[in-house]
Amino acid sequence: MELVTRRFGRRIRELREEKGWSQEEFAEQCGLHRTYNGGIERGERNVGLINIERIAVALRVSIADLFEQKRTGVTRSPDCVHSRRGRRLKAPLRVNMNETLTPT
Repeated sequence: MELVTRRFGRRIRELREEKGWSQEEFAEQCGLHRTYNGGIERGERNVGLINIERIAVALRVSIADLFEQKRTGVTRSPDCVHSRRGRRLKAPLRVNMNETLTPT
């Protein structure tokens, strides 16, 4: 399974290129250094929330849009959690919201 930093970086590059911006122009727009943005796009940086917000504002998209992925035809089952290597770790926690809890 691909690291979240690489998926995030690919999405940032995709949105930047849709705007027709070079990395330098993008750096000016979001107030971050060009080499830092390059590291983000290559998946080498674990980006903090403040910088994620700066990037979203510069691209004029929501923060959620930064995490959207294009559909590739490959889907993973949403009912399990996977490790970085794609191994199934555990079954999901299922909660019945209609069930009332009583103290024991």
